[in-house]
Amino acid sequence: MTFVDITQRKIAEETLVTNEAKFRRIAEQMTDMVWIGDLQYKASYVSPSVEKIYGLTVEEYFTTPLEKRFPQHSIDTFKTLHQKLLAELEANPALQSREVTMEIEAYRKDGTPIWVKSTTKILGATTTTNPLASWV
Repeated sequence: MTFVDITQRKIAEETLVTNEAKFRRIAEQMTDMVWIGDLQYKASYVSPSVEKIYGLTVEEYFTTPLEKRFPQHSIDTFKTLHQKLLAELEANPALQSREVTMEIEAYRKDGTPIWVKSTTKILGATTTTNPLASWV
């Protein structure tokens, strides 16, 4: 029989669980919406405040196509600005903390147009081919 000290791993696991719970409590209470998605705009996380802003549940947000959430001119605007940001980051990785802020038109669940202010930055690697890169 062998024994291995896994105390540090257990401490790290407990810390992760505690930090996840803190993050979840913060996300559930804030009024701003946090969105994390890949470079093709497929969401992997959206905060519960999406319901206050868009009238969509978190589950509905994941299944509602981009074109149903934004008019085409807004999609064109953020794609253009995001591509510019990606190009800047690929040319100069030191700009990793660079953000893009824009005001764009969006649609609520019932189709009512609203204006939202979006601040976006890229997380992770700064290449368009890296599957770990994402928008936040």
